Amino acid sequence: MTTTRTVPIPGTDLSSDVHLPDDAHGVVVLVQDGGWRHRGTEVATITGALHERGLGTVVADLHPHADHAARFEVTHVVDGLLATLDWIADEAGGRPVGVLAEGIGAAAALTAAAQRPAAVAAVVCVAGHTELAREPLELVAVPVLLLVGDDRPEVAELNRRVAGGIAGRVEVRELGGDGRGADEVAAAAAGWFGEALPAG
Repeated sequence: MTTTRTVPIPGTDLSSDVHLPDDAHGVVVLVQDGGWRHRGTEVATITGALHERGLGTVVADLHPHADHAARFEVTHVVDGLLATLDWIADEAGGRPVGVLAEGIGAAAALTAAAQRPAAVAAVVCVAGHTELAREPLELVAVPVLLLVGDDRPEVAELNRRVAGGIAGRVEVRELGGDGRGADEVAAAAAGWFGEALPAG
């Protein structure tokens, strides 16, 4: 069952949709710069695929009260993601954590993986602005999947350049259209996290 929980962040309270059954062997945090938790059908498709792989999920709106400009500040999203990771560390009993991030959230995910290598076990970025990461990419040692759309060659090229600087295993994979199709993202993310966050 998915419940809405409050994650404490200094200066605000973060509301997240949490699905964390006792038998989940890992947890995936969904991060998006525009608020994935308000795109119900797409979110249900993605989280459903992750749940089928035995993974829990936390769908986080990391800046519900931020103004428009703040929503595009990577450091603002990073702060919320780090607080969420701290909260999961207390709640998840040591289970590995992955981050699935879109847009500006992708830069935050790579930044968090560089800053907290023990807290992030794998990353999937969806049509992400990964070039805005706030830490050197060579500090990112976890498996990273970069999903890009075949109709946005400029974004694909930026992600390929980013991939060249990541220290860990990295793959750039093209999807149809803008790279955000829920069914394709769900299948790719479930496969990546299912392998990177293995059961027992």
